[in-house]
Amino acid sequence: MNASCLSLEVCAKLRDYTPRLVGGCVRDAQLSKIPKDFDIVSTATFEQVKSIFSKIDGYTILEVGKAFGITILVFNGIQIEVAAYRKETGYSDSRHPDKVEFITDTTPSKDGIPLCVVEDSKRRDLTFNALYYDLENSVLEDPQNGLADLLSNTIRFIGTAMDRIIEDPLRLLRFVRFKFRFDCEVNYETFKAIQTNVAMVKSVSAERIGEELTRILTGKNAGDAMLFMQQTGLLEVVLPEVSKLCHDKGQQTRKFHPEGNVLAHTCFMLNGMREPSPVLAWGVLLHDIAKPDTFKVIEGIITNRGHAELGAKMAETILKKLKFSNDLIDAVAVLVKYHMTFGSMTEMRLSKVKRMISRDTFDDELELHRLDCRFSSGNLENYFFAIKARKEIPPEEVKPEWFINGNDLIKMGMKTGQELGAALERLHTMQLDGENKETIWKEAESVIPL
Repeated sequence: MNASCLSLEVCAKLRDYTPRLVGGCVRDAQLSKIPKDFDIVSTATFEQVKSIFSKIDGYTILEVGKAFGITILVFNGIQIEVAAYRKETGYSDSRHPDKVEFITDTTPSKDGIPLCVVEDSKRRDLTFNALYYDLENSVLEDPQNGLADLLSNTIRFIGTAMDRIIEDPLRLLRFVRFKFRFDCEVNYETFKAIQTNVAMVKSVSAERIGEELTRILTGKNAGDAMLFMQQTGLLEVVLPEVSKLCHDKGQQTRKFHPEGNVLAHTCFMLNGMREPSPVLAWGVLLHDIAKPDTFKVIEGIITNRGHAELGAKMAETILKKLKFSNDLIDAVAVLVKYHMTFGSMTEMRLSKVKRMISRDTFDDELELHRLDCRFSSGNLENYFFAIKARKEIPPEEVKPEWFINGNDLIKMGMKTGQELGAALERLHTMQLDGENKETIWKEAESVIPL
């Protein structure tokens, strides 16, 4: 059973509680897109939902949002969220409502939509995220006129933008994500409301900001999204280091970067990404992050020597503040640190080429290099060289079984420490360069201290 079929079954079991599909699944269906997640609202309380589904084999009930009338149903690994229609008031912590009132009034409004649906829609963020679908009667319910906005590529907060932002300032970033996902126009009043209230996002936890930024960066038109955030002042609040990329020290030599400053170059690259991984998306955003800090003009030419190495450290700092996993931080740092090495790949020793290809991040590194070249010099010579090398060098030569290891050197009399590490590096380099086993063992014997 897939998520779509499961949602049908859940709604059928809740038939007596005015169930509706709501939010993204309804919105995406109106655009003829296959929904990924399904959310349901009904007049059933948590206890009523639990009572119904605890009697049905295969369902697991997660008690994660009981206070908000939310039940998570799990069936064969598929999760369906079932929430109660509710009204929320007061947001002292700029995220959670101070008061939750469950709505059970199913009396039709003047538009024929049940009052519980109308009241529930008022607490949501954007008009096209407040679409409801009555499966039993095959009826779309649109209390906030969101369908017209969706079809006309218009994005609007429900009610007043100020009220929705105050309730949860993360909605500033959600607004950006949806605006560029659906290529929406923004009216002047909404733009000013965002511009006026960008500082409020400081109250949002770092984890939530990081997660939403990742959704923006891996989504559609990520570069345009960053420029919009710069225009509103939002970028300076959440990623001040990125905002600096268009300042005076973010300028670049037109000969190599006709696209302009570092932020413009970065945004062109972000727009050029094709379904990027989070690692690639963050790597692209931060690959030149240290250019303003390494900016120098020597004999009339702008230089940024050492920006890759410093940028890797800055990327680590930025991503740690946003509470990302160590795996993502380490991988992004590798992309930033080595993004300039492709420029000399055709002149590298074979061992160095193999070490580059052997990195787990190589595919993302290669794509970053392609984007970097495409939106600067346009020279893809090293990109195609790297593609050819990866294709022609056998995998067993890229990550070989070593002829000699650290234990072998220790048995031969070498002590552990930096000297052993250096010797091992030298011997492995010889192997990667094509030396045979006998030659490498002879070399090992020559480095053992008497």
